[in-house]
Amino acid sequence: MKSPVHIGIIDKIPGYSQATPKRDKRKIKEIMYEYEYDDDYIKSISDDFCQGWDTAKNIIIKMLSDRYWGVDQR
Repeated sequence: MKSPVHIGIIDKIPGYSQATPKRDKRKIKEIMYEYEYDDDYIKSISDDFCQGWDTAKNIIIKMLSDRYWGVDQR
């Protein structure tokens, strides 16, 4: 059986926690380097950026999970 798409996203995209900001910020930068974002942009990311990143990740996962399980979005 094929794994749900949102499970792959959970595994691939790093999250961000204020309890571990250095580690999490490093992981976010690593994936941005992997996908060839501009080096100067990557070097300038802030904790606010990382919090927004985590929020976006969580929203996308919720949307995909709801779609997979057939949850009405209205």
